[in-house]
Amino acid sequence: MTSDTQAFSLRSDVRAMLQDLALKAGRIFIVRDGEGRELAIGSGASGHSQESLTRSRSDDPDLWRPVTLPGGGGGAVRVASTGLRFEAADTAWTVAAASLITSTSRLVNETDSLSAELARVYEELSVLHGSGAALVGSDSLQTTCQRTLALATRHIPARAAAIYVRGADEHVFNLTAHNGAAGLWMPEVRINLDSPRRHPSLSGQCLLSERASVVDLASVGFAHNVSASLLCAPLCVDLGGEHVALGWLALYERIGDDPFLSHDAKLATALAAQGAVAIANSQLVEERRGLLMGTIRSLVSALDAKDQYTHGHSRRVTEHSLRVAGALGLPAVDLDALELAGLLHDIGKIGVPDRVLLKTGTLDDEEWEQMKRHPVIGSSIIATVPGLHPFVSEGIRFHHERYDGRGYPDHLSGDEIPLAGRLISVGDCFDAMTTDRPYRSGMAPAEAIARMLLVSGQQFDPDILREFVRLFKAGLIRQS
Repeated sequence: MTSDTQAFSLRSDVRAMLQDLALKAGRIFIVRDGEGRELAIGSGASGHSQESLTRSRSDDPDLWRPVTLPGGGGGAVRVASTGLRFEAADTAWTVAAASLITSTSRLVNETDSLSAELARVYEELSVLHGSGAALVGSDSLQTTCQRTLALATRHIPARAAAIYVRGADEHVFNLTAHNGAAGLWMPEVRINLDSPRRHPSLSGQCLLSERASVVDLASVGFAHNVSASLLCAPLCVDLGGEHVALGWLALYERIGDDPFLSHDAKLATALAAQGAVAIANSQLVEERRGLLMGTIRSLVSALDAKDQYTHGHSRRVTEHSLRVAGALGLPAVDLDALELAGLLHDIGKIGVPDRVLLKTGTLDDEEWEQMKRHPVIGSSIIATVPGLHPFVSEGIRFHHERYDGRGYPDHLSGDEIPLAGRLISVGDCFDAMTTDRPYRSGMAPAEAIARMLLVSGQQFDPDILREFVRLFKAGLIRQS
């Protein structure tokens, strides 16, 4: 080869087949790529002098045949005869070599494409399998949307992402979760679903679509008119045979120089479909929880109405307990259950006779035994409600247990007492000591704290009381 011509690397499987042909033909083939680099293939190709190959390799275009190379690039091939003249058979062998290279390269390219597609499909299946497991059990709408968003951006490289979910007003979609690019997303977007095609970039392509698409940024809820690609996937579910649009997942500007790929759109569509089911479940759970909380507040109000001196007691105990539990790092699911337990911790007093509950003087032994039954009565009432977190019944039943085992109803001690009971016990005692009762006036909060510290490790869990005192000194525990 000439000194100014560089060799290039030909894929091994194509090179092997061309080598076999060269052996059969007794020829040396010269393959040239699109950049003019050349490669000699054949028995003895390395043994011939550069001058002899150069002399036999004219740039006469009639001697070259075009080929498709692996990777889809173009090139050419010809026979390099070691003599001074080309034989008639050289042309035939050149045609055969060109056909072999092109057909083999196309097969290789198709195989590589199928392999890449299979790898992408496998990746999608792996992602969807993992996302299904990750989204199961998400009770909070906010948590579900954040998890869906995290899954999407983990597998689709985007500079920013957001999820909009339809609110109480069916024409208003609220920004429920987002990340990246501060100020990029509007808090809410109003869309007239009765005439959705007035919004072709959003409603027509996204809310009414079954798959993700790139949409016009100017009309999909941006605080600024920016020019970048946006991949938008609908969050839709079928409820009772009706196609319901819950909102959409938006991915802004793919990281890298390339726009969003068809693979990204397929994956976004699938993730959005799974996310929509989880979001619908979360909305149902929150709706049911709202109904449950309404019922609970009605029960608490009924109890408060029986005794004006304890009005608001359950609410304050709940606030104190949640404050300490949050500072101790309890997860959201436990905090939700603790809220129910706090509000209902005295619900068993509904079963205590009014003459005992409202007595202004000291209770006699029989009356005291009747009063001590209220944790058991309360937990029995709650036991009829299916699916409640254990914290709820535990907080109700065990909030009068003592750390030294001298409490009631089960005389548990130390860590035998469930955490919910130990938490509510501290808030319950503090509120009882600092509020007025028929038979005494409430004491100052600081005095109540001092007295509670005297029985730390006896009546109260010392770790919980220590955190309660810290929050009180920080001004985060108030008696109101």
